[in-house]
Amino acid sequence: DCKAYIADSAETLQASMNAIATATDTVVIEIEKDIDLSTITYAQPSPNAKTIVINGNENTISGMTVSLFGVITKSNITVNDLYIDGAVITGEATMDDYAGVFGVDASSISGSNYAFDNVHVKATVTSKKYAGGFIGYIGNDQSSSSATATNNATITNCSFEGTITGGGSVGAVVGHNYANLTVTGFEVKAGSTIECTEDRG
Repeated sequence: DCKAYIADSAETLQASMNAIATATDTVVIEIEKDIDLSTITYAQPSPNAKTIVINGNENTISGMTVSLFGVITKSNITVNDLYIDGAVITGEATMDDYAGVFGVDASSISGSNYAFDNVHVKATVTSKKYAGGFIGYIGNDQSSSSATATNNATITNCSFEGTITGGGSVGAVVGHNYANLTVTGFEVKAGSTIECTEDRG
């Protein structure tokens, strides 16, 4: 069962994202226009759909102040051909103080996949703990670091521009990673700053 949605405004993007909280199989979201999320109070969904595909169609989402997905515990996620402009994301205590533009914490069931292709992010990401340009933390079946990685993340022909500051692990793609991560053709734009502020004594 696949459900498809068109997002051509902040309101229709919110409605489309809300659908992933109740769907159980596949949700495909087609972004048809540039969208400014500052025109609404965007509420992060709690993804429930098994598979989520966002096709940006070379459009831009601006005005983001929270991550697009929040905490990801059940879903495979693919994002294609999308631009993020001027996002300002700060880690929240209710989400373990992790921060990322697309997800705060991705600790889905074993064998989950996260894929980004031709996705370009301009953002300021700040966290007391893990901070990533795309995802703050990718876990492994919600388990400890000693477990063998069974989740997969693939980043292809993407870029990050901006500032990332975290009190723990930081990265242009992922702040802290336990998945099988493959990065191809990734660019950190000139002038970007990625900094860990942790004092190890």
